[in-house]
Amino acid sequence: MGRNNIIFNFKSIWVLVLLSLFYTLPSFSQNNILGTSFEGGRGLIYMQSARTYGSAHYSLGLQGLTMQREYFVQEASEFKVPKDNTTIIGIPATIGITDFIDLSASFYFYHDARPYKNKFDIYDYYNSSESGIGSTRLGLKIRLPLNQENRFQIATKLGATFNNSKSQIDGLNYRWSRIDNDFEISLLETINLTSNATLHFEQGYVVSGSEIFDDQLVIAAGLNVHPLTKYSFGLELHNRTFMGVSPQTVVTSIYDHLKYWEGYAHLGDPNFIKDDDIDFFEDFFVVVPSISYKVNDSFNIRAGIAINIADQKGPEEPFQFAIGITYNNALKFIVDSDKDGIKDSRDKELFTPKGYPVDSYGVSRDSDGDGVPDGHDNQPNTPKGAIVSELGVAIDSDGDGVYDGIDIEPDTPKGCEVDAYGIALDDDNDGVPNSFDKELNTPNRFEVDEKGVALDDDGDGVPNSIDKETNTPKGHPINENGVAITPLEKQAQIQSHYYSIHVSSFRSENLANSEVALFRLRGNEASKVFTNVPEKGNWYRVYVGRYATEAEAKQAAQVLRDRGYASYTNVMKLEK
Repeated sequence: MGRNNIIFNFKSIWVLVLLSLFYTLPSFSQNNILGTSFEGGRGLIYMQSARTYGSAHYSLGLQGLTMQREYFVQEASEFKVPKDNTTIIGIPATIGITDFIDLSASFYFYHDARPYKNKFDIYDYYNSSESGIGSTRLGLKIRLPLNQENRFQIATKLGATFNNSKSQIDGLNYRWSRIDNDFEISLLETINLTSNATLHFEQGYVVSGSEIFDDQLVIAAGLNVHPLTKYSFGLELHNRTFMGVSPQTVVTSIYDHLKYWEGYAHLGDPNFIKDDDIDFFEDFFVVVPSISYKVNDSFNIRAGIAINIADQKGPEEPFQFAIGITYNNALKFIVDSDKDGIKDSRDKELFTPKGYPVDSYGVSRDSDGDGVPDGHDNQPNTPKGAIVSELGVAIDSDGDGVYDGIDIEPDTPKGCEVDAYGIALDDDNDGVPNSFDKELNTPNRFEVDEKGVALDDDGDGVPNSIDKETNTPKGHPINENGVAITPLEKQAQIQSHYYSIHVSSFRSENLANSEVALFRLRGNEASKVFTNVPEKGNWYRVYVGRYATEAEAKQAAQVLRDRGYASYTNVMKLEK
């Protein structure tokens, strides 16, 4: 019966839904390797993914399919069933019109296929093999406007197949070459079960333009896994069921004439064949394992085997081998993949995060040069050279106010005053920072304790660094070098005169008294002497120490200068 007599009722819909569920398989991974199927889109060998390529992204393929077919051939009085290796060459191409619409076209050529000798009498059997243009296919896929990162995608596919091989009424693979034209509508679903697992489904209906063959139901389910970066494995079940007369009906009629023709008037003419059965396991039912290898970001190679599990009568096509190569890319002068306003052809940073400011070449701006783009930088004016966190905030490990990378002393003790390079201030260079130094003017090169005070182990008032005798008994008289002397020696040195160090002069007696008190607090012998200086008036001179020799006094004066107690020292000989 013809397709115009078929009623697409609720029973058919329920069968379609049940078969879709029946085909659902456990999944192991998501296929992220783009491929062009024989249908002319992105997906497995026969069906398509619900995902789209995206605006101005395209795919070009070169596919080959070969199958071994049996034919009934009558040569003279001898009947034979030879096997030929028919080959189909497909050139599929797909381009993303928008992010939600793909347009595809496929051109197919066949080789070594046998037409009927007389397409109005199939009992004449097959003729010699021939080659030619098999069909042209156009497709349009419209995806629902879901976020592209969504695990679930759904799309509608519209397709038309225009056949050129008028004599191949039984078809090659029931798709590549058949009488007249078909129009198809399908629903496609893709589900990312895990980061490595994807399921594909298709449910469709084909409106046949043939006067012989009826409409078809299309049901398919596919699984893709990619346990390795470059490899992807697929498994697909694909069923096309005619609502009545099918190419298989033509073949089967050879075995049961009366079932498919009323009487003998038109016996053998497929235009008068009849078939009221809807058999989901007879017309076209294949299992397709496949493998893909990702050569690089643009090229991948795909191969598969279509195993015919349909309950067909001969001649049969038990296996079909498919292999192809696909090239995927984008029209870079149109595409702006990262939506930063710079087309891919000019963009030197194709994956700029959304919302990041970019320069004229699409590179994320980094105003302070800290390596963190402005769009992610929480401190946009970080000083040059500073080490920053992942948010662009400068790090100050020792909390001294100078950022790591600029800080020459990254482990400054907490609380120390530092200079612009993070080095603790130490005005007297004694190795003890000012913040902890109890003697800020220790003379240069003097050994100090942890508080910065010059070391004087024997407590004789002479620091270790200039003390020639560091173990002088406590309270024992010493000379200017810290060497112990006897009281008699000390007394003999100091007789009618002595030497003292003039350190300052004041007109005010009170100021002179204060200076004397200061030196005495430091442990020095000090006194003031009133003096009238000709033409300069009255002065109070402050002297430090009483020394038997001038040399002793000069050494003591040097000590005063080294310690920073006096900037002016003048050794003078004074009478008792």
